[in-house]
Amino acid sequence: GGTWEELRTLEKIVIMQKGMGVSGTVVDSAGQPVPNAKVGLGRDYVNNDMIVKTDNEGKYRINNVEAGENLLTVFANQFAPDMRTITISRDLEPVDFKLKPGHKVIFKVVDPDGKPIPGVGIAADTWRNCRALMSMASRGSTDAEGMWTWEHAPADEVQSDMFCRGYISVRGQNFAPQEEPHVITMPRALKVSGTVFDAESGERLKQFQVIEGLRFKGNDRDYWQRH
Repeated sequence: GGTWEELRTLEKIVIMQKGMGVSGTVVDSAGQPVPNAKVGLGRDYVNNDMIVKTDNEGKYRINNVEAGENLLTVFANQFAPDMRTITISRDLEPVDFKLKPGHKVIFKVVDPDGKPIPGVGIAADTWRNCRALMSMASRGSTDAEGMWTWEHAPADEVQSDMFCRGYISVRGQNFAPQEEPHVITMPRALKVSGTVFDAESGERLKQFQVIEGLRFKGNDRDYWQRH
């Protein structure tokens, strides 16, 4: 804020309020501390500066946060993740978590002919309308049989994404723990071809560059994939 004159004359004063903190302890179902658990604060993507790890006593603390309602997510290997809505204030009590054992979600990825696809990347995307697990959960890759098991899933559904070069990505499908593998068929990637001409002479151009881009639903902006 401030007017141009206030900024030019250095008369604009900005007062920064001291950030607040969120702290607590993460333990297992037996009450034993869970070290190296990730604790993240955020409603959508969780920035790295809002993700901390628990110490050997299962304790954590996130500093420099704003007051108001927010989401706190916990993820640790071998455990089911947990999530809680909290209201941050200067008198906030410790937010403790007791994690339950993780559930298994088995993926089997095949091509349109039913043959397994190795090397498919699989990642959690959205859970309970929040994308915190995308930043915090471990990712996997299918083996030679097209199989991968997520050992640390919650009991309810998680939207997950699958991607592999040469195939069309499968995104936003819901998967929940079950005894049988979830079988996912990935379509082969489409191919686009054409010729580039000089607009004035009509001659074919021998050298040019093609850049792929993305446009997401509800967004008119183009995101060019220049890498």
